[in-house]
Amino acid sequence: QIVFQKKSSSNNGFTCFVENQQAMNADVALMISHLDSTSNQTYHNFIKTSLTVEKNKFNHICFNVKHRLGKREIDAYLNGEKQEVTLEGSGLDIVNIDFINDSFIIGSGSNHIVDTGVTYANNLTNALMLTGALDDFRVFHSVRSLQDIKNEFNTNIFKRDDLKLYYKFNEPT
Repeated sequence: QIVFQKKSSSNNGFTCFVENQQAMNADVALMISHLDSTSNQTYHNFIKTSLTVEKNKFNHICFNVKHRLGKREIDAYLNGEKQEVTLEGSGLDIVNIDFINDSFIIGSGSNHIVDTGVTYANNLTNALMLTGALDDFRVFHSVRSLQDIKNEFNTNIFKRDDLKLYYKFNEPT
């Protein structure tokens, strides 16, 4: 099930999805990939991490994507607490994903393929649309500190320069 996705092709972009669902828990994963072709060589850089959440309960999830020493890293937070996660993939510098004109999709999506032969979010159909509820959705163009996350994960926030996207879904009409 896709939580959100933005891709310029099946190889370039980012996808947040639910995997490994059990009776009481599910893993929420974030994957970023970039296919780079230069000088007749193709490099497929990707990074993926996931964290386990309890089903049928409110969970605040935050992924911090940061650039450190020529690599991308992803920190994961659940309900205001940093989680120990395992990173998969090369984590190499994934910076030039040209998708400014591509759609940002919430609750649906399509295949996201990396050259390891693994297809994430494979063969998405309407039956695999997100089943769950989102309270709000925020995208920042800054790395969130642990204190920022703890202070704001359960409150409304207001416009500021680093807040690029903010959807509040469960508003009364």
